[in-house]
Amino acid sequence: SDVTAFLEHTQTVTYLEDEDIARVDDGEIKVWNGDQRVERDVERVEWEAEAAEKGGYEHFMRKEIHEQPSALRQTLSGRIDLSAATAELNLGFEEAFLESIEEIQFVACGTSYYAALYAAELLERFGDVRTSATIASEYRFGGGRDPYCTLTVAVTQSGETADTLRAIRRAEAAGARTMAVTNTLGSTVTREVDETLFIRAGPEIGVAATKTFASQVTTLALFSIFLGRVRGGISAAKARDVLEDLQRVPGAIQQALDRETEVVDAAEEYEDSRSFFFVGRSLGVPVALEGALKLKRSRMRMQRGSLQVNSNMDHWRLSRLRHL
Repeated sequence: SDVTAFLEHTQTVTYLEDEDIARVDDGEIKVWNGDQRVERDVERVEWEAEAAEKGGYEHFMRKEIHEQPSALRQTLSGRIDLSAATAELNLGFEEAFLESIEEIQFVACGTSYYAALYAAELLERFGDVRTSATIASEYRFGGGRDPYCTLTVAVTQSGETADTLRAIRRAEAAGARTMAVTNTLGSTVTREVDETLFIRAGPEIGVAATKTFASQVTTLALFSIFLGRVRGGISAAKARDVLEDLQRVPGAIQQALDRETEVVDAAEEYEDSRSFFFVGRSLGVPVALEGALKLKRSRMRMQRGSLQVNSNMDHWRLSRLRHL
C-alpha cells in the first residue's frame, strides 16, 4: 500500500480512487470508474530511491531506528514559533471551529493507535477538550455527540489502513470534521479528510514501526500545543517550555543511540527470558504498550511467554513476578 515499493523504478505515481480500473496499453494509461472514463493526476513522489534502501545496515528496522534523530528534526522543521509560543501547522480549520470543539476522537490501528492514546491524554492536558482513542475497527459514531462540534482524527502511517479509512468515512457521514496524521503524501486518507498533518518521517520499509512512531507522537504533541494555545488551555510560558523540550528530543535520542553496545549487552543478557513486563503510568502507558508490541513483533519466540502492560502493578501481577 506504499509508493516506496517502486521508488527504485520511478518517482511519478497516479493514485486510483475506489472502484477505479486502470489499463496500460502501448504506453498509455486509461482509467475507468464504472462506465465512465476518468482522468487521474500524475504526481511526483519527493522521496528519493536511496531512502528506501538499507544504506549499509543489516536490515531496515535497524536503519530506521538510527534515522530517528534526523526524522524528528524534519518533523519539527519550520513548525516551532518560540516567540509566539505555538506550533505553526498551516491547518485550514477556522479558529471558531477549533474553539467550539467539544470532543476529539482518534481512530487508528496498531502502533498508530498507541500514538493516538498518547495524543488523547496530551490534548486533555493542553487542549482543554474531551478526547477518546478507539481502535479503528471498533469505531462507531454515536452516543449523543454533536457532529458539528467533533473532530475525528485518523492516525495512519501509510494512509491506506482499511479499518481506519472505514472509521473516518463513518465520522464524515455523521457530519464530523476530519483530519489525518500520516506519513504518505497522496495516500487515500489525505484525499478524504478536511485537513492533513504530515509527520515527515521519510520512507519506512520495516514492518515494525520505529521512527514513524516517534514522528507521530512528536507531530501530535505539536498539534496539542497548537490547539491548547488557540483554546487557552496552556499558557505561553508552559507551551514555550514544551516546545523547547521537543527541540532537544532529537539530540537526546542520538545520545541513546550512541550507547548501542550497552543495549546489545542488555539484550544478550535477557535473551532467554520467557516473560517481560512493560510498566507505565499516564503518558508512559502508550509508550509501554508500544514497547511490548515491538518486542513481540521483533522476537517471535515471545509467543511462548507473556507480555503484560499495566499502570497499576501493586495487585495480583506482583504475585506473578515472584514466580518468574
